[in-house]
Amino acid sequence: MDNDAYFGSSASLDALSSLFATVRGADVVIHSVDLGGAGGDAANLDLMEGSSFKPSSVDSLAAFATNTGGRFMRGGSNIEKALAEIASTTRDYYVLAFAPASSEVGKLRKLKVKVKRPELNVTHRPVYLVPDPAKSDPTRQAIQAAEIVAKGMSGGSMPLSAYVLPYRSPQQGTSLPVVIEISGEALGEALKRKQIALELFGYLLDDHGGVRDFFKATPRLDTAALGAKLKAGGLQILTTFAASAGTFELRLLLRDPESQKFGSLRIPVVIPAFPSAAFISAPMFTDDPVARVAQPMATARHPSQEIPFRIDDRPFTVETSPVLKRGAAREICVFKSPSNGQAKDLRVTLTGADGVEKDQPALGVTVVRDADGFDRVVFSIDPGGLPEGEYSIRVSGGAGASLAAPLRIR
Repeated sequence: MDNDAYFGSSASLDALSSLFATVRGADVVIHSVDLGGAGGDAANLDLMEGSSFKPSSVDSLAAFATNTGGRFMRGGSNIEKALAEIASTTRDYYVLAFAPASSEVGKLRKLKVKVKRPELNVTHRPVYLVPDPAKSDPTRQAIQAAEIVAKGMSGGSMPLSAYVLPYRSPQQGTSLPVVIEISGEALGEALKRKQIALELFGYLLDDHGGVRDFFKATPRLDTAALGAKLKAGGLQILTTFAASAGTFELRLLLRDPESQKFGSLRIPVVIPAFPSAAFISAPMFTDDPVARVAQPMATARHPSQEIPFRIDDRPFTVETSPVLKRGAAREICVFKSPSNGQAKDLRVTLTGADGVEKDQPALGVTVVRDADGFDRVVFSIDPGGLPEGEYSIRVSGGAGASLAAPLRIR
């Protein structure tokens, strides 16, 4: 009896099992398409009568998909249709998070996800590997970073916040200035080191998923010189993405290679057709850039580092997660376009967790006209009569209204 013919080649099966285990442990999913026999069985799996692979000319393709949590498709002669269906299937994700009960590291653990509706199918990774936090694994970290950015996740143990400003200048055209903030609390453990080395990635994606612009920042911070400022106000990165009128999505990823901690953020952005479109920016709580650690950073397609955060000749930065104290007024600035030097019918509204809108008086309203074509409307609010809690603030006037910005009152 030919044992290989009856039971299958043990060497081939062992090699495939080892390959699938490695691929699954690296969180790699393989989708395969059979083009009417074009993907023939190069591994001769159809000869393995006693193996777990059914005799078929497409078993090799199906095996790679099935054993890595991917999808196998019979594409016939229409590869475009098959690839379009795979792209549609993998475009949207449910992100499920859990913590393993065991601290055992380095072993593959099986994973099963079921759906209650019988007419639905779910595709997921079949196993996962519990990493060893004491061992740095650059390859695994790179794969995780790519997955976080590709899927547009928000969260992590190093929270990020950001302010985005749709903008147009006479010299540079339409762009998207962004203030990215890493709080002092998020830097807590890192502040105990002599030097902090971080990695920050930013991508601006259009509504088709294409990358319009991007940057990578690697700030290195001397805690002996900057520790007090970093603890009090965190770190800010100021950059400007090349953009145009349309719908976009900003995706940010922060990594601390030494502690392996990360934070990510996903922000939808709509840029109007300047200069004709009526526009009021989301409210900006101004802050002194000298009192903070703020670093400018150029993107790949907008190297000029144009920063529009100014009122006359006074530069300011934006507090991305503002906290207001009752009885203490805070200065707010909004950009308004088209410019007319006026702020008629200005309305400031705070909305609490209960959804109730509460108008706030705008104190000391001034309008500063700028050569870039935007009015800077500057005013203050004092939330003394409101209870502590989380709120959103919106500014409207004339025919326009801003997007809401978050704030906290204490």
